[in-house]
Amino acid sequence: MLYIPIFMKSNLNKIRIVSGMWIVVGVLLCTMGCKDKAGMSEYADLAHQGEKYPAEINSIEWDTLYIGAGATSLEGQWLLKSDRLVYVDKHMVGVREYDLDGHFIRKKISRGKGPDEMGSPFFVSIITANDELLGLDGMWQIFCCDSNYHWTLPPFRFLSDNPINDENYEELLRNPHAEQTAIYEYNFNVKKLYRNGYLLFVPVIVEHVHFNGYDIHNKAKEFWKTSHIFASVDLNEQRTQNLFGTYPPLYQEKNIPNFAGYDFAVEDGCLYSAFAADTLIYIRDMDGVLKGSMGFSAPGISRDYPETKTFDEADAQREKQLKKYGYFTTLTVAGDYLFRGYKREGEQGYGLQIYKNKDLVGDIHTKEAVNILGYQDGFYYGELPVDVDNEQFRIIRFKL
Repeated sequence: MLYIPIFMKSNLNKIRIVSGMWIVVGVLLCTMGCKDKAGMSEYADLAHQGEKYPAEINSIEWDTLYIGAGATSLEGQWLLKSDRLVYVDKHMVGVREYDLDGHFIRKKISRGKGPDEMGSPFFVSIITANDELLGLDGMWQIFCCDSNYHWTLPPFRFLSDNPINDENYEELLRNPHAEQTAIYEYNFNVKKLYRNGYLLFVPVIVEHVHFNGYDIHNKAKEFWKTSHIFASVDLNEQRTQNLFGTYPPLYQEKNIPNFAGYDFAVEDGCLYSAFAADTLIYIRDMDGVLKGSMGFSAPGISRDYPETKTFDEADAQREKQLKKYGYFTTLTVAGDYLFRGYKREGEQGYGLQIYKNKDLVGDIHTKEAVNILGYQDGFYYGELPVDVDNEQFRIIRFKL
């Protein structure tokens, strides 16, 4: 990570900065003016929508496409284009296109400083409904290109319009609060962006030693109540427009930062957000107004998460806790359905909830984690974990 927050500017061995890999974020808002300072009032008395009919879809039969990964770093992001599968490598510049049967077609974008080239690879990207590719590279630059991978806007650096300097460093260090853009960075755990017209919505996290969700003796309660989770970026003016969104009340009630991850999805003017420890899926309109909730519990998730009091304690227990407890993982809109993935407790495997019109119509037990990519030409596409031993990607497709 090349961006250095002000709190890592000096005394690196004396000041422990909370890593962006562990801070996690919550509810997605998509409004410039909707900022609930209380952090809880917008969640009060929400109407829950939907019913349970999980027997409607009680199994999925899929075909698996095996795609050779020898020419890649094995770590990256799969995206679904109108007639292509697209692999965006996290460690190597370029994207690789495959047809919907998994056959390689071409590689685009080269390393360099020339037109339509880039110096470092994308670490997160999206493909829009118009087959545009947008992403952030390792230098925190935002790139926008058309369906043929030609840049449509000059690349520019995320959050560069809010620099840290000698004048504001000490003040931000001593008196952090949620409205200071300079204490945020991209949230590396979400792995998703969303474009709405000229605005790009980017998940962010606070990066501050005195304002975080770990130390319950300091400002953890305030962090969960007031810290923002998204930044909106004006692509035309190349500037950060706003910070918005707060965590749901669950994370104020019990300090469980290792289970505060989230994912989000967008469909038909609604924003859906789902959290690792929260049974509910929250629904907002495109102005960011919270309209209600949906969602039901899943088998193998007791939600009896242990509270941690410090960063050291949470960090030391993270892998053990994530292995032991069940939690929700991914959220994707595809075709007529909303898919929410989850991990069951211990060695019980994984699951996939399927919602239609806010009703739970399916709950499938899977041996491995399944990440749904999207819907195209009558098929739903998803990915399984990489087969590292055989250097193969595994893409699944199925019908419902």
